[in-house]
Amino acid sequence: MPGLVAAPARAQAPEPAPLSREQLPLTVFLRGQPVGSEQVVIEQFADGWKVSSTGRLGDPLGFVLRMGELRYTADWQPQSLLMQGSVRDVGFD
Repeated sequence: MPGLVAAPARAQAPEPAPLSREQLPLTVFLRGQPVGSEQVVIEQFADGWKVSSTGRLGDPLGFVLRMGELRYTADWQPQSLLMQGSVRDVGFD
């Protein structure tokens, strides 16, 4: 359309630095056998918590978590859940 101008995308404010941060590398077992690993990060902010994770679980699960993020209030009330990944090569968001 002539004369149509797209508005510039709003820049998101950067997330404040966490008050505390802990990284937890985990091995995932199924029936006593290791099937994969997860990298979990727990961060505490003034207004709540963020738990994020990435990982891969091999056969028979075939699960890839490219991004998982859970947010909680300061008293651990759930606020949001975001996930992106695939199960047996079928993607999900």
